[in-house]
Amino acid sequence: STVLGITLALAPRGALALDSEPNDSCTTGESLSLTASGEGDLASGTDVDVFRFFAPHSGMLRVELHNQSNVSDDFVLLATDADTSAVLDSDSSDLGFAVLDLPLDEEATVCIEVAGSEGAYNLSASFVVDPPVLTEIVDELGLSISEASRGDTVWLVGQRLAESAGGS
Repeated sequence: STVLGITLALAPRGALALDSEPNDSCTTGESLSLTASGEGDLASGTDVDVFRFFAPHSGMLRVELHNQSNVSDDFVLLATDADTSAVLDSDSSDLGFAVLDLPLDEEATVCIEVAGSEGAYNLSASFVVDPPVLTEIVDELGLSISEASRGDTVWLVGQRLAESAGGS
């Protein structure tokens, strides 16, 4: 499978635009691209940081939170569907760590919320794209075949990820 990744290093509030306020709801949360990075933290027990992720293809989004300075280690990581606000998954930090694994459909948008008492954290995310769908097996002449023998040359035909994303 193809791996596309983003890494967010989040610490003091406002250092980069990624943690610009307001970012306390799905509609005001910063959009994360596959190359997003930035810094932030929770200023109080009522502060919430929300980030949006758009899945360009179907695949698996993994989000990991590492506590940096929250003495009570009570961060909560929550994922919701951007359209319906339905909770997809949640995890509370335990021994300084929380993780979400989210299977996403192509063009799905999810909101990732960090809450808990004040403190700094590191957040990282990676997105693993589902492999392309195999649509056909063809021989050297381009004719569809249902079986091949050892030594035969065959081509596996499927949709390339770049084609589905509008690339070449």
